[in-house]
Amino acid sequence: MANFVYINKTQNYEQHEKFHDVINGVKCSKYYHEETDDESRPAWSKFIDNLKEGDTATFLSFNNAFKNIREMTMFLKLCSSKNIRIVSVMDSVDSTDELFPEKGTKNVLDVISKMPLHGDNATKAFTYTELKAINGRNARIKKHQTVVNMYKGGYSVSEIMKRLNIKSKSTVYSILHKYDISLEYPTMIRMKHGNANPEERSLMRIEAL
Repeated sequence: MANFVYINKTQNYEQHEKFHDVINGVKCSKYYHEETDDESRPAWSKFIDNLKEGDTATFLSFNNAFKNIREMTMFLKLCSSKNIRIVSVMDSVDSTDELFPEKGTKNVLDVISKMPLHGDNATKAFTYTELKAINGRNARIKKHQTVVNMYKGGYSVSEIMKRLNIKSKSTVYSILHKYDISLEYPTMIRMKHGNANPEERSLMRIEAL
């Protein structure tokens, strides 16, 4: 079981110091650092892609790792389906209660309650045209990330198309290719077992005959 560490780009020196103090005390398998402000977050995609059953996902804070509650929820569903331990250093959150045993449920709820409902842009003023372009780009990026997260969470391509109103399978595949997601076709297929939920379906992958 590996411990993968992620930190988004931040200029806060004290946060970096505390973060490194904590992760230096644990065994780190690989460290992913977002070096730029690229909204597609390539380091995050690789971080998610490498998480396997029973691994540990460590990051600076919920606000540093996630843009909004929806993105956080998709990640929590993924971790639940794969029994992945979550450690958020600045929030003093450890899903196994090993690093911060003095913190309880209230602390976790407080952290979640502080998450924004929607990602925000820069604080500067934009013209209507600029704001429209930014919102369009952000919406596209969020849609791409949702496709990736849903696929990793066990949703089929057809389910993703239906939920996100995508008309063509090739559109879904092109998005997954863009983020270097390993596709499970044609050598792999997903099977539905009764009324299995998305988390359970993600565990039901078998090789095609």
